[in-house]
Amino acid sequence: MRKLILIGPDGVGENVAAAVAGAAERAGAGPARWAVLTEDVQAARNWLAAAKAVDAKTALLATTTVKDTVALLDDVDLVVIITGIAEEELDLAGQACAVLEGGEAGFVILVAARKKKTARDEDRLTDAICHLAQFGTVSPIVLGGPAERQASELWLYLAKRMERAAGMRTAPQRRSGIDRRRFPRWSFDALATLYHGERALPCRVHDVSAGGLGVFMETVPPAGAAVAVEVDGVGRVAGAVVHATGSHVGIRLTMPSVELIDLVRRLAKQIAARSAA
Repeated sequence: MRKLILIGPDGVGENVAAAVAGAAERAGAGPARWAVLTEDVQAARNWLAAAKAVDAKTALLATTTVKDTVALLDDVDLVVIITGIAEEELDLAGQACAVLEGGEAGFVILVAARKKKTARDEDRLTDAICHLAQFGTVSPIVLGGPAERQASELWLYLAKRMERAAGMRTAPQRRSGIDRRRFPRWSFDALATLYHGERALPCRVHDVSAGGLGVFMETVPPAGAAVAVEVDGVGRVAGAVVHATGSHVGIRLTMPSVELIDLVRRLAKQIAARSAA
């Protein structure tokens, strides 16, 4: 059974949980159940056990505060931090990330913002995404209205995150040397081409930041190899392979600092632009 906790402003977490539960059922990941998480941790554990007993495939708990989440981190697969882009909301999201950092369960940040009307609105959203990405992975999906409209897309994204998190927990843990909190990082899912010597190898990028890339590919270059990766909408970036686990390759970028800063802005602007669709 897949288990998620959604942390968001009053009413928002419940709305997203209900919408995602419906999308999970439509995608064949049901029965799906959701409930509001209270401070009674044992009651939450009992609810999860009850959901499993009735053969639920997906269980979602909504809450407004990270403190209710900490005691349950070993019991869930993913935590979703839902935040707006006002300054106080960004501060609260950053605090939540700091609490969850290093925990057993992975977490992702989901931005909720109204549709952009002006260039200034887009700049504010871009700046907010840049800020949030310093604390953890930011979802490429920005909620621009009722969660029901984007529920199916959001569920597919969260399901992939949980699948990847499960694989990372079972795989040998290898440090890449990159401090994930040092660089803004975005969840990504795009086909790309990795160049190694004279070879052009197909790959799929799943994480990208100003510090490095995470890619999946069949033909894996050796650790230390100098490579370049070309991603549609991002461009061509140079780097070096720092680790490979199965088909997953971690790449440290070796671009000049000024180019890294430009990359950060382009990534954030690309995600902000998607919210207009």
